[in-house]
Formats: sequence, C-alpha cells, structure tokens
Amino acid sequence: MVRALPTPRDLSGTPTIRSLIGLSRASQGRLGQRRPKGAFRAPILPLLASISIAKARKSQYASADASGYPKNGELVARGPGSPDMIQLFHVYKTFAKEVEALVDINLQIEKGEFVFLVGPSGAGKTTLLRLIFHDELPTSGQILVNGRNVVKLPGRSLPSLRRSIGVVFQDFKLLRDRSIADNLSLVYRVHGTPSAVGKRKVANVLKMVGLSHKAQMMPYRLSGGEQQRAAIARALMSDPLLLLADEPTGDLDADLAADVMRLLGEINMRGTTIVVATHDTSLVGDSGRRTILLKGGRVVEDRP
Repeated sequence: MVRALPTPRDLSGTPTIRSLIGLSRASQGRLGQRRPKGAFRAPILPLLASISIAKARKSQYASADASGYPKNGELVARGPGSPDMIQLFHVYKTFAKEVEALVDINLQIEKGEFVFLVGPSGAGKTTLLRLIFHDELPTSGQILVNGRNVVKLPGRSLPSLRRSIGVVFQDFKLLRDRSIADNLSLVYRVHGTPSAVGKRKVANVLKMVGLSHKAQMMPYRLSGGEQQRAAIARALMSDPLLLLADEPTGDLDADLAADVMRLLGEINMRGTTIVVATHDTSLVGDSGRRTILLKGGRVVEDRP
C-alpha cells in the first residue's frame, strides 16, 4: 500500500539555523559586544530545541511508534540513521507542454530491499530513477536518499551523492575503444583512488561478476549478457549503497536476462539496496520481491 504524507517544508533545517545565527550576530553588533568565537551559538540551541518540541507537539505525526511510522500508517521523513534508503514525498515531474511524467509519487524503500519498478513504456520509470540520482530535479516534492534531501543538495555535494549510487543502463554505455578493465579503471581515476588500490578493486569486481577472463577484451567482442555484467561491475566500483538498474535485461534473451537477475540478487545479498525498472513482468514472476506498478506517471499498485 502506498502511504501518503504532506510535503515536508524544511527537511534539512539549514535556512532556519542560519537565520537564527544571523539574528544573533546582528543583535550582538547592535549591542556593541564581542564574544569569544563560537559563543553566540549557545543561546540558539535551547531556542531550536523549543521550536522542534513545539512543532512535534502540534504535528499529526507525534504519535509515531518506535519504528518511526505513525499509528495512522503514513510516511515520516527520517534522517541518515533511519532504515530508509529512499523516501519520496508528493513528487511531481512535468516536462514541456505540460507533459506529466510523474504525478504525486509517495514511496519509501528500506535499506537492503530489492524492489521492482514495473510498468509499460512511458509510465515514468526512467524519470523516477533519474530523479533519485539527481540527473533531473522534480517540478515539486521532496526526495531523500539515505537521509539526504537530494532536491536541496548543493552542487558541491553531488559527487558524494553519486558515488553512493550505482547506475546500470539498458544500453550499457561502455566505451567501445577501451577494454573492460579500462572502462572500470576510469571510475577509480575520476575518484582519485591510488592506482594500486584501484587495480585491485577492478580485479575483485570483475571476479564478482564472472568476467576476470574477459578483462582485456573490447566491449564489442562480448555478448550482450557479458556487456551488461561489465556495466554492473562498473557501477559497483564505488561500493554503492544503492544500485539503480534501468531496463537491465531489455536487450537480452531469457537465459541471459535470468543470469543478470541472479547477479543482481547476489549483490543485494551483500547488503546493497537495488531498484530495477523494467517493463518485463516475467522478470518479477514468483521472485517474492516487492513490486511497484507505475501507469501514466502514477503509482497504482505496491505489492510487498
């Protein structure tokens, strides 16, 4: 069942803290007093605490149980220490000419879950994934990834966010003029990882996906299934907490698709949260995985 929540107005609290600190500094300036560095923060903390308590008492969510969920079953915004990897609150995405790609999306995906996002082409699956890893911004609504509000995230924090998220595309996006090992090596070079450490990581990840013997081959010499495994290996180079896969089996036959899904299942068993977007309902089958159905940009079903 999809649980709704009015859009949080300030999940980070940063503007409030800054404004209070600014007021404190201004008042000190008017009084002509100078205090030791950091001293002006002391009177702010009780004020912030009072504001938080007052809001909590007024909130309809003050009756939340120990799990963080209110008794009425609605979602509550929770921070980095929460069990949630992804939280979406009344997310809308509208493109030019008022094309509604997503309409009032409210979801919560816990850390360590394996979730299928299914629906026909044009349902909004890819758009939703792009919003999660900040390739697009929503028209309205809030999105939290591991407790961080990605909608309000400053540009300087984007690299850190994206290092925590691995993305696998349907068309692999491997560099055709580089070997498989070189495709993976680019990741650790961009991250500034020492060469020796990066090379060990490449070897370990290729072993994990069963491509150690293909490390020096060019992508075009690999089968479709092998190229997708190489793309998954590249996504794992940064040890992501979250792996997003957009139609990872779209161009593969049934046997290769099953092989890729087994690999994703093994990665999930290691603790990585996985969201797979697909139009192929046969992948879901009797997997026992949570399945979220999108149609016309709306969540119409959420099966545990």
